[in-house]
Amino acid sequence: MAKTQKSSLAAKLGEKGRKAHEEHKDDPIKLSAGGDLPAGIEGGEARVALCKFDEYKSGPNQGEQYFMASAIVITPKEYAGLRTSIGPIPLCDTTTAGGKTTPFADHYATMLNELKKLRGSEDAIEFDELEGIAAELQEEQPGIRFRTWAFDSQVMDKSNGKFVVKQGSRTLGSYKTEGEANKKHPYLGKESRVNHDWRGRCEIETDDSDDGVQDNSQAAEEPAESAAPAWDEDELKGLATKADKGDKKAIADLSEKCETAGLDAESYDKWIDVANALLDGVTSAESAGEEESSEESSSEESTEETSEEESVEDETPKVKDIFRFKPLGKDKKRVKKAVECEVTAVDEGNETVVLKNLEDGKTIYKGVKFGLLEGDEK
Repeated sequence: MAKTQKSSLAAKLGEKGRKAHEEHKDDPIKLSAGGDLPAGIEGGEARVALCKFDEYKSGPNQGEQYFMASAIVITPKEYAGLRTSIGPIPLCDTTTAGGKTTPFADHYATMLNELKKLRGSEDAIEFDELEGIAAELQEEQPGIRFRTWAFDSQVMDKSNGKFVVKQGSRTLGSYKTEGEANKKHPYLGKESRVNHDWRGRCEIETDDSDDGVQDNSQAAEEPAESAAPAWDEDELKGLATKADKGDKKAIADLSEKCETAGLDAESYDKWIDVANALLDGVTSAESAGEEESSEESSSEESTEETSEEESVEDETPKVKDIFRFKPLGKDKKRVKKAVECEVTAVDEGNETVVLKNLEDGKTIYKGVKFGLLEGDEK
């Protein structure tokens, strides 16, 4: 490979970037856990079409750098033209609404590992070559191998008068009402998220049919802040088992992963439920507001949800609007007294906002649905 041009990314990341680079530049390549592609693809091949560093234009990480890459599928032939992708990987400290932080250095190590896989080499990468390497890879369009996988979707059966939630051969819980089951398992009945795992560089034999492959996917745009990353199944299940037994390090590790995925861990009673939500691609935007403060029947829940939604004006909230909001307490139930919050970001597509607690001046609530905003804007 030709000598890579120096870039401005090093200057943007500064001394913390150089320190993280020195710490992780000699790390061995790791294969870790994108998506119209189905689960179950093994040994798929694709050509890199996008590889870049860029800056978040909006959201909590606005102004910070991120890395992402995508590739056009060559095989299996029936999915040729679709995309597989990795990232976006934030290149900054990230913090959950609960205050748990994933250090910049950890995100950096993940990014560097992906670059090494794409290069097909564990040779040292210079800190000020990162942007140039990404540009070279995009121009070169190397082949990569990938696989896809997903958990069984969660389903509900009625047995002996109880509503039983299952995932594959596992029974996750038995409930008196359908509403209670849905509250405990917000991803119940949803199709499990397909995880993409890039396995490194490969040579793709070109033939006549390969020449005709077109990009049938949507062009990559700036990533949403809540884009869910892919996870390693065994790692998450192992951490959840330890966390449910009180292991502090496992709890901290899972909390950090929740922050990366934009998932509110406080919305779940057990860490195994948190792990399943991560693997299913649930974000705070999907889970916020699912837990209510009491054990009403499903009909009562419907009434409450309607009243919550009617408490907000029809017009979309705007940045700097002031509302009252009841966050989840330590007991996983919503507090009785609403706190005054300021809107700092709005996602109209998912009908969610990011709120800043004005009473303590620091707590951030991500993925809050419009229907949970109380009172008229002040």
